[in-house]
Amino acid sequence: MAAPVRPARGLLGLAAAWGRGARGYRAPPPPRRSPGPWWPDPENPLTPKWQLGPRYAAKQFARHGAASGVAPGSLWPSPEQLDALEAEEREWQPSLATMQESLRARRLAQEQKRRA
Repeated sequence: MAAPVRPARGLLGLAAAWGRGARGYRAPPPPRRSPGPWWPDPENPLTPKWQLGPRYAAKQFARHGAASGVAPGSLWPSPEQLDALEAEEREWQPSLATMQESLRARRLAQEQKRRA
């Protein structure tokens, strides 16, 4: 003899309590962004420091384009900043030839150590 089959209920069996096809909650839509860029007041002491720097201006330009009022040339590094970035890159990321030479020197040192 087979067991009686019950009809499937909704989540946790609550569909029967609310009625057929009833939804318990509908969230409101998210708020819309303002159409234009918003610039913080630099005189306001409550303004976060990150909103006063050049990275925030770059973010506004990325989000709103020419309507942001940011000059695209100001988003690129100056020649001095570029020189500093290149020097840092040369220090932390050596060229392939430099890396190969250091490996060759290390292997020669290991060979000489092994022979001695």
